[in-house]
Amino acid sequence: MTKPERIMHAALIETGLPFESQYVIRGARTRPDFCFPAVKLAIYVDGEYWHEKPSTKVIDKKINDRLYNLGWQVLRFPAREVLRDVRAIAGYIKKRVSRQVSCKMIVAIGHRARNGKDTAAEAIKKAAGGDAKIFKFAAALYKTCQEQYGMADKSPKLLQRVGLAKRKENPYYWIQKTVDQLREFKGTAIISDLRFGNELETVKLLGGHTLKVQRLNDDGSQFYSEDRDCNHPSETSLEGSPFDFYIAAKSGQEQLVADQAVTLYNYIQKRSRQL
Repeated sequence: MTKPERIMHAALIETGLPFESQYVIRGARTRPDFCFPAVKLAIYVDGEYWHEKPSTKVIDKKINDRLYNLGWQVLRFPAREVLRDVRAIAGYIKKRVSRQVSCKMIVAIGHRARNGKDTAAEAIKKAAGGDAKIFKFAAALYKTCQEQYGMADKSPKLLQRVGLAKRKENPYYWIQKTVDQLREFKGTAIISDLRFGNELETVKLLGGHTLKVQRLNDDGSQFYSEDRDCNHPSETSLEGSPFDFYIAAKSGQEQLVADQAVTLYNYIQKRSRQL
């Protein structure tokens, strides 16, 4: 990294926002200095000597155009401005990121299969009223499996295989599909299938709240669904990750899960009003 890039890197870390450095955007054939892939925001720190050249300006414009065509936003900051007032620039970036969606509230629920995520989501939706809607990171994945692989009934193993293959190509592929749906939604968004670390980071990036619902066997041990590989990354990636809230209940205690989810929703709503 150049000195201005190192200074920008340190300032972005201070914002507390999760970001990527030198992230490859394949379709645009570029590697921004920094970016927020979940919301498709690319950031460049442009040194004057190189980027003031007419030939480089042409190249930069072509890169910008390729990114725009892929739905990305581009921010370019002259290195001299970064050296002069990087805190102001970092503050502007933080505000820009926070304005990517218009949701009143985001609650995302994880993480293992058949542990009560949908039960909690439906309870929160009912409590939130008519402006609430349930979203899924896997919604586009379901559609892909139905249209391209002929999936008629839900096939957990197919969903795991196709979903992971696309994530290897672009770790943010399914996330970007979901964020695009959230951009113009102004109500309470409930995401009922939080399963990966970058999904959890995206929810926090957007100012949302995370809830882990855990289903227990009668002996208090973790319940594992038998219709899929319980050691698949989609089942294990969030093991040990910090959530904002937790609900644990034994099999058959669905009403307890629903009641606790509504209590948490009311708590979040009340706390938000006090801020």
